[in-house]
Amino acid sequence: MGIYSGQVWHNALQIKASFDPLRLAALRKTNIVLGPPRLVVSVGDARGIGAIHAPEVNGNVLSVEPGLGISGDGAGIHMPMPALAEDNKPLEIAFSLDLNGTGEFSLVPIGRNSELQLTSNWPHPGFLGSFLPTQREVSAAGYRAHWQSSWFANDMGSYFKDDMEIPWSRLPAFSADVMSLADQYQLTDRATKYAILLIGLTFMAFFRVREPDPSSPASDAISAGGLSLVLFTWCCWRSRSMLDLPPPWLAASLSGAVMNGVYLQAVLRGWRNSLLFVAALLLLDGVMWFLLHSEDSALLLGTGVLVLALSVLMFLTRRVDWYALSLPKGSAPRRRLPMTTSCASGKSDDIKNGALRRRFHIMAAE
Repeated sequence: MGIYSGQVWHNALQIKASFDPLRLAALRKTNIVLGPPRLVVSVGDARGIGAIHAPEVNGNVLSVEPGLGISGDGAGIHMPMPALAEDNKPLEIAFSLDLNGTGEFSLVPIGRNSELQLTSNWPHPGFLGSFLPTQREVSAAGYRAHWQSSWFANDMGSYFKDDMEIPWSRLPAFSADVMSLADQYQLTDRATKYAILLIGLTFMAFFRVREPDPSSPASDAISAGGLSLVLFTWCCWRSRSMLDLPPPWLAASLSGAVMNGVYLQAVLRGWRNSLLFVAALLLLDGVMWFLLHSEDSALLLGTGVLVLALSVLMFLTRRVDWYALSLPKGSAPRRRLPMTTSCASGKSDDIKNGALRRRFHIMAAE
């Protein structure tokens, strides 16, 4: 039980099996006493078993009992069967089973020829296990997949030799997983990671507005703007509706942008830079929304945002004298004299070299 919704699949399984009478007859030996036969269906968790409809063997309706009915641990159901007839007729079994679960659905192919036809309305399947589907069709409306395995491919007999108990998880299986590309847990994880991008880009914008205007916001103003972003990110982590629905996200984004806009208007003494900052902040929040809900291209979009932000920063600061900004207040930056080697005509090379050496000495003294 969690505070967020999860993916639960429901299967209405139609199971059919046929047993060769010749192989059943081979079980009758003088030194072997056969007990009453039963049909056993093992599942990973008995809580997922739903209704069982019309279990039949050669037209005879069977009763269903809980548990495996055999020694050893495990969950499932079993159906006592009538004694094996000696008329050499095939043993035909058919029944339907409603099964619920989360995550992965697996079926172990224990027959000499096993097939599984799976149809689902979930558009994001994950095919796992020892055997991949021989045919599959995936679309926005769901998927269809078909598995096939023979006794020669799965070599199931080697798993049950020498009376060894083998857990079902080690057996080869047909498996399909319910993939959630952008569920609540992944949205929270992405919001945690991309919060660094959001806060970093906003502080970069504050820094760009701050230099080189002496009347621009000081460190306390930048800290106040950063705290508003921290509150916005904290609300993203705490509120499920903000990450799931656009209106709560838009309301939170607008409230944070208005808060920063009014504050910057007073700090910058004007609406122009303040409105530009608000527009950039709203645009960044919109990009963050698409980043969080992107299924296939979140990493590509995040990288693109970083490249674009770096390009804009480099363009806006291409004329900034970073050395002058790093000097203490009141100190004049070092002045560089132009280095020339021209001399009046008619002078000798010695005079030219001497003048050049003196100019270098002057620059070194400065």
